[in-house]
Amino acid sequence: MMLVVTAIVAALSVSASGPPVRGAAPPASALDCFGEAGEQRIVRLAGGSGQADEELKNAREELVKIAAELVAASKPPQGSDDKQPNEKGKSGSSSKRGSALASLRPKLEALTQSAATVRIMQLVGAAPDTERMDVAQEYLTHAAFARALALIVDPSSEDAGKVQRVARLLMQERSDAVDAAPELAAAVSVVYDAPVVAQVNENLVSGSGALPVFDHLCRNERSLIFGIKDVPSEAWVFVVDVAAPEAEMQWAVQQFAKQQDIGALYDRVEYDNDHLEKGTPKKVTQAGWNLPNILKHGGVCADQAYFCATVSKSLGAPAAVTVGRDGSLSHAWIGYAMRGRGGPMWAEWGRFGGYVGVEGMILHPQTGKSVSSTLMPMLTEYGRTPAADRRLVAGLRIAAAETKSVDDALELARIGLQIGVTDSRTWDVVARAAAGGKMSDAQKTQWSDDVITLCIDSYPEFAWRMIEPMITSIPDAQERLRVLDRFAGVFSARGDIVGQILMQEARLLETAGDFAAAGRCYDRIISNHANDGPFAFDAALAGAKILRSQGNMMGLIQFVQRAYRNMEPPDGISPIFARQTNWYRCGSMLVDALRAAGQNQQADLIRNQMDSVMK
Repeated sequence: MMLVVTAIVAALSVSASGPPVRGAAPPASALDCFGEAGEQRIVRLAGGSGQADEELKNAREELVKIAAELVAASKPPQGSDDKQPNEKGKSGSSSKRGSALASLRPKLEALTQSAATVRIMQLVGAAPDTERMDVAQEYLTHAAFARALALIVDPSSEDAGKVQRVARLLMQERSDAVDAAPELAAAVSVVYDAPVVAQVNENLVSGSGALPVFDHLCRNERSLIFGIKDVPSEAWVFVVDVAAPEAEMQWAVQQFAKQQDIGALYDRVEYDNDHLEKGTPKKVTQAGWNLPNILKHGGVCADQAYFCATVSKSLGAPAAVTVGRDGSLSHAWIGYAMRGRGGPMWAEWGRFGGYVGVEGMILHPQTGKSVSSTLMPMLTEYGRTPAADRRLVAGLRIAAAETKSVDDALELARIGLQIGVTDSRTWDVVARAAAGGKMSDAQKTQWSDDVITLCIDSYPEFAWRMIEPMITSIPDAQERLRVLDRFAGVFSARGDIVGQILMQEARLLETAGDFAAAGRCYDRIISNHANDGPFAFDAALAGAKILRSQGNMMGLIQFVQRAYRNMEPPDGISPIFARQTNWYRCGSMLVDALRAAGQNQQADLIRNQMDSVMK
C-alpha cells in the first residue's frame, strides 16, 4: 500500500507556483508528517465507498490509545515529588523534567502524527465524495502545509468545508509558495473561511482576500519584519487578517519598510480633537477613510490603532487593535510584535493613564471571539519555542480534545505546558475542564496554584480568566465565597480584577438573601474601585436597588452620592462621549434619587455641576 500511495503522490502535477520564497527548505514528506499508517488512512478514507466515518472513527480511537499509553508512561514513580509545569513564566524545564520528556519523545512524535492524521481526515471528509481523492492527494503532496493546517484547525468550532476550500485554492494556485511557507498558508486557510472585515467606529473596511494577502507577504518577503520562515501559524493569523485593500498594504510597505518601531506611528496620526471635544464629524471620514488619509487628516484612538495594526500586518508582524475601558471611556491602543535582542518581543503603544491597569480585549482572527489581549505577549513568547516542539504541543492539545477521560486530558495538557508553557490553547483545555465541572477539588487547587505561580506576574488577566471557571464551578456558595475572597487578595494589585471578584461575591450574597453583606461588597467597589471599570456603575446601580427595596431612601442617596464623588469627571471631551462615563451616569442617578425624595434644590445643584463639566 505504501508504494501505491507514494506513486499517487509522485504522479501529481501542479503548475501554479505564485511568488517565490527565498531560502525555503525542502518540504517534509507525507511519511514525515503523518507516518506510514496515517498516510494509508488518509488514502483509504478518500477512496473508500461509504467507509469514511468508520475510517475516521478508527483513527480517533488509535489517537486516544496512543494518548493513554503516553499518559501511563509519563506518570512519575510513586513517592516522587515531581510536580506540575516548570519555572515561572518560561517554557523550558529542569534537567529532571527535560530527561523525562526526552524519554517520551518517540511517543510524543507518534501521537503528533496521529493527531495530524485525524484532523486532515476530518478536512478530507468534509469534501464532496467525488473530490475526496483529489483533496487527499493534494494534502499528501503538500504534506508540510497539511500538517501545519491540521495542527491549527479546530473542526469543532470552524466550518471544515470552508477551510478546505481556501486550502485547496492555495494548493492549486500557489503550489510552490505553499510548500515554502506552510505555516503562513495554514493561517490564511483558517482565517479566510469567512470574509475579513473591520468596523472602526463609523467606517467599515474589507480585506483583499486569501490569495492577494498570501501573495503580498510572499512577494515582499525581503521587507517583512520577521521574514516568512519560523513564524508559527498561531502568530500568522494576527498578520493575515489585515483588513485593507492590497494597494494600501503595498503603500504601507513602501512608506514604512524601514520603520524600527511600528508603535511610534500611533502618534504620527494626529488626534482629531475637534471630534472629541466638539463632536464634529471626523476629517478623515469626510476625506475618505484609508491609510494615506488617516496619516494626512488624523483621527481618534481607534483610527490610530487601526493604522498601526494595518501597517504592522502589511510588514508581516503580528498586531492587534486592543480595546479597554476604565471608569470613563473605551479606548483603543495598539499591540504588536517587534524585533528584540533575544528574538520577537511584544510591545504596546497608546495604552496610557488609567488604561494601564485595565484588561484589553482583542478580536481573535480565527475564532471571531473577543479574547484577552494577554494572549498576544503569551503567543510571542510561545513563538520562541522550536517549531518541532510546537508541533508536539499541538498534538497533545488535539489528543486532549479527543479523549473522554478528564484525567488523561489534564495530564496531556500538563505535558504540553512543560514543553510550551505559554500556549494559551493548551491552557484552554484546563479551563474547559473546570468550566464543565469535571475537575476534582484537588485538581482545581493544583491547577490554580500553577496558574498563580506561572502566570500572575507576567499575565495577570490571563491568570484570572483561567482561575475564574474553577471558582464558578464550585457548587457550594459559601466555599465559593471563601475562594473568591482569597483571590481578591491574590490580585490586590489589579483593581479591575478585584472589582470583578467583588461583583461576583455580591451577586452570590444577594442570591443567598444576605443583602447587608452584598451591600458592603458594592460599597467596597464604589469606595475603592470607582474608576477601575464600567462595573463600578453596575455596583452603584445594584447597591441602590437593595436600599430602595428596603425603603431606605436616605441611605440610597448617601450611597449614590458617595459613588458620584469618587468617580472622576470627564475632562475636555464632548457631551456625546461624556455621557458614557461612570461619573455622568451615576450623577444622573443621584439627581433622580434626590428629586424622588423631594430634594429638588440639591438635585439642581448636582445637575448644574454636571452641566458645567459638560460644556
